[in-house]
Amino acid sequence: MRKDLHPNFVTCTVTCACGNTFENRAI
Repeated sequence: MRKDLHPNFVTCTVTCACGNTFENRAI
C-alpha cells in the first residue's frame, strides 16, 4: 500500500477492487 494515500491515518476502511471492505492499520 502506498504511503501517500493516507499519510495520517491509523485505521482506515479499504475497499478492494473485488468489492470487499476491510480495515487496514498503518504499519
